[in-house]
Amino acid sequence: MPLPCGGAIDVCVLPNTQASVLRACHDQLASRQPVSITLSDSGSLGLGHLPTPGALSFQYIPKLRLRIAGRGADSLALARLATASGIHTELQLRDAAEAQDAQRLGIERVTTLTVPSALPKLDDDPWTAFLLAVHDVDWEETLLAQALIGPAFYIGAIGSKATHARRCERLQTIGFTKRQTHRIRGPVGLIPSMRDASSLAVSVLAEIVEAYQRKVRYPLSSTALALLADMPNVPDTHLFQSSSCTNA
Repeated sequence: MPLPCGGAIDVCVLPNTQASVLRACHDQLASRQPVSITLSDSGSLGLGHLPTPGALSFQYIPKLRLRIAGRGADSLALARLATASGIHTELQLRDAAEAQDAQRLGIERVTTLTVPSALPKLDDDPWTAFLLAVHDVDWEETLLAQALIGPAFYIGAIGSKATHARRCERLQTIGFTKRQTHRIRGPVGLIPSMRDASSLAVSVLAEIVEAYQRKVRYPLSSTALALLADMPNVPDTHLFQSSSCTNA
């Protein structure tokens, strides 16, 4: 079915779809786990990527989730924009009044931070982006240290280049490696040095969405495959960047 934009949609009607497979797919996605469904040439569905000749495999990925820890206009502006974009957003705020403002904006998950030594339990997953906007050294170090031990695909912290360099140095003095602190993005945003809270929110959210789409499209982009082969005039070891395939 061609579309005016130049794309197309293929429609496949399965009159006797296995409801159990669809329920299992839904439940796995609801638990924040990626899942695949395989459609055989006979029209039957199977859960998972099944190596069946002629079959097609469709992968479904958990939606982007955003966790923001901070205070002030930067945190609220980003949370408001992300929520309006349909992104599941969690706010961790130090100020009780700001927490009430966030709830009035329609943000359901709002936690008030008390002391750096008693952080909320980490529940990030590989589809979670974390942004720090605290502007306090003690809180900054503790929150980033917690995020770094988790699986979030994006960790960002608001601040200048000099501020970012200092925060990474502090984290390294408490045991994190340079490779680990390299996960932290700073300064954040596609457009550098944004001062207005709303403009900064647009810049940061665009960077987060870009990182999420890159993870979805190229899930093995950071994985390497070492191929050892005895081939004349070719070095023994070659390093290839892995890619994904949608055909079963």
